[in-house]
Amino acid sequence: MVTFLNILRWIFVVPVSILVATIASGIAAIAMSLWHEPNFVGDIFVVTFGGVIAGLSIIYVTVKIAPSYKWIAAIVMGVIYIVVMIFNIYFAWIQKNYVDMWGSIVIIITLSAILYNIKSNTEAMVNVRII
Repeated sequence: MVTFLNILRWIFVVPVSILVATIASGIAAIAMSLWHEPNFVGDIFVVTFGGVIAGLSIIYVTVKIAPSYKWIAAIVMGVIYIVVMIFNIYFAWIQKNYVDMWGSIVIIITLSAILYNIKSNTEAMVNVRII
């Protein structure tokens, strides 16, 4: 049964996931920057940690907000965010901003690993149900 609350949840899946990922990545970057000096190696470490947190939070929030088809919604959201990160890599390459390029690559790797894990577990669950 489609309720008003379910419609709102579907509408807010994408913006809330992106907002939470941005906030989580920012909090992770602030927390990690407290322990590192502002140099290239410290920036890479902070961006790596923030990228992993952003990738994990996108999938987690998508699964929690979506009212149904949670894993399909997570896969679609992960693919959308990977495409956005590919564009971010391109624009960072034009500006020669290698730290942002690395952050986008880390997010792509994190999301790819999560999506692969979702695919593997989904196939395993389907095979168990068939047997």
